[in-house]
Amino acid sequence: MDKSFNGGFFKELSEEVVQNWVSPNVKENDCCPCVFKMLDIVTDDELVYLLENFGDNGMTGQVLLGFLSDKYPDYDFSYFSADFRRKTMEEKKGLLLKIFSSIKRGYGVVGGITRINGSKHCVVFSKDKRGGVAIFDSQFNKSYLKTGGVMQFLNENRVMVMHLITSGHKEDDEPLSIDEDGVVERYYDYEEDVYYDAEEGYD
Repeated sequence: MDKSFNGGFFKELSEEVVQNWVSPNVKENDCCPCVFKMLDIVTDDELVYLLENFGDNGMTGQVLLGFLSDKYPDYDFSYFSADFRRKTMEEKKGLLLKIFSSIKRGYGVVGGITRINGSKHCVVFSKDKRGGVAIFDSQFNKSYLKTGGVMQFLNENRVMVMHLITSGHKEDDEPLSIDEDGVVERYYDYEEDVYYDAEEGYD
């Protein structure tokens, strides 16, 4: 991976959470708070605050980054965007590979899309412990599993650009990684994974 993309903001995502997830969706544009809650990176009080303040009009990119920066002040946050416009099929596959190969097995990341009509939507990009990739539409309780499901999601939503929140520690640029219990993991051994359609995973 090039130096402009050092990985996302990783949160361990258990299969129990995936299988039993119930969206807190109460407003039209509360997709980002729903993603935060699925990844369990907000308290109940923080969720209520986000729903009340951003549920109607949504969270802009800068507001989202600002929220994460305030919550994790030792880290810098930014976006990596994969633009599918005017790309060949092989180039699109390469962009998908870049995104999903950066995700640690058993973890989810804060992701998003921009549709052809300009609307935007927060989702979870994930990879299970066997390497099976997935997109979880946390707001609407929908799961798109393995390569076929990912492509279905992209086609159904007429996705123009995929976005991924990236992070780096202010001392060494190591991406923020949080385990299932909410503990920040430091100095994990990153090995670039292989994007593939696992036979098992999130079934």
